[in-house]
Amino acid sequence: MVANKSSIFRFDDVEVREREFSLTKAGKVLTVEPKAFRALLFLLRNPQRLISKEELLNSVWGDAAVTEGSLTRCIWLLRSVLGDDIRSPRYIETVATVGYRFICKVEVSEETSGSLEPAGESTSPAGAVTSAEKKDESRKRPARWVLSGGVMLLVCLAAGIWYLSRPLPPPRVTGYTQLTHDGVSKTLVGTDGTRLYFTEYDPPAIFQSAISGGGLAPIPVTVPGAGGPVLVDVSSDGSTLLVAPEVKGYGLLGGELALWSARVLGGPARRMGDVVTDDAAFSPDSKFVAFSGDGGIWLVRSDGAGAHKLATVEGDISRFAWSPDGATIRFTKDDSIWEMSASGSNPHQLFPGGHGSMRQCCGHWTPDGKFFLFQAQPKALFDEGSEIWALDERRSPFRTPRTEPVQLTSGPIRWGW
Repeated sequence: MVANKSSIFRFDDVEVREREFSLTKAGKVLTVEPKAFRALLFLLRNPQRLISKEELLNSVWGDAAVTEGSLTRCIWLLRSVLGDDIRSPRYIETVATVGYRFICKVEVSEETSGSLEPAGESTSPAGAVTSAEKKDESRKRPARWVLSGGVMLLVCLAAGIWYLSRPLPPPRVTGYTQLTHDGVSKTLVGTDGTRLYFTEYDPPAIFQSAISGGGLAPIPVTVPGAGGPVLVDVSSDGSTLLVAPEVKGYGLLGGELALWSARVLGGPARRMGDVVTDDAAFSPDSKFVAFSGDGGIWLVRSDGAGAHKLATVEGDISRFAWSPDGATIRFTKDDSIWEMSASGSNPHQLFPGGHGSMRQCCGHWTPDGKFFLFQAQPKALFDEGSEIWALDERRSPFRTPRTEPVQLTSGPIRWGW
């Protein structure tokens, strides 16, 4: 008889059994990745003690070369399974740059089991193993392997589905960086990923700067009209600008803008056919421009030819945003954000539910298409500035995107486009 000892840990409504490699919360067995489970065991054996990242890495991975990112992912998985919150932890506390501490009270008990180790094969009363018994055992052995393999396959499949469908953490703002310091008001219009493009007023002029900040570089553009040029949009590769003469009293939006196309590297601006609009935006491949006008939304080739109406949408329409794959166009209509397909079908309000009291505007996708960012503010606080919101659109075969946006900022900065 050989005795094996293992521990059972209990905290809150959670029970962790070392031998069974199992975690039960509120009576429900939860799936945990092996590395994350070993990290949890080490924390439970050392409650209330600060465990350094190096010590925890060595206990889980031994001599294997892994980065701190693997440990961070294990802790994140544990928090997800336990329902813990990094900002207000009940179980696992993060000590910045040092390590982790299990802060909940832990009860530990030992579990002992015995197993018989036979000295040889079992025999018949006469002391000999019969051939029939040997054949019967040989038939049972493959069946047991098939059964064990099937169980392991189901467990792995369930763990994989859980991992692919688990809720992902929402986005959050971790810091702010001021890029310009000249005290001059600017309207940010676009970026090609390395540079920012914006308009300054009094007098109107178009500038660019690196996304890391630094000096401003003017972009000389001349368009006919009473006012100077204002920037309407920039192509995704940063080579071409949509510009219009300033309409006095309106700034960038409002009024009827005669649309022009201009190369960033210089050359004369080119009139975009007969397009007169309140706002416009390049498609992701820069081959087309969506614009508002004449009771709806229109599309024109980037050379100004082939203008045709996509959809009839009444109201004040502006701030177009194309999805990175070019399949969807979103825009601001009056005080809400709408969307439709790039072919013009099915125009509808993006948030038709409980956001009617919010004034929404000026959305843009992140380049990877995972998040849609926009401004919003209560209609009753029109002069108090907007906050930045995000709609999580991360997708997978087992994950449904969120339908409600999350608020990223809460003052004191007044946010614009």
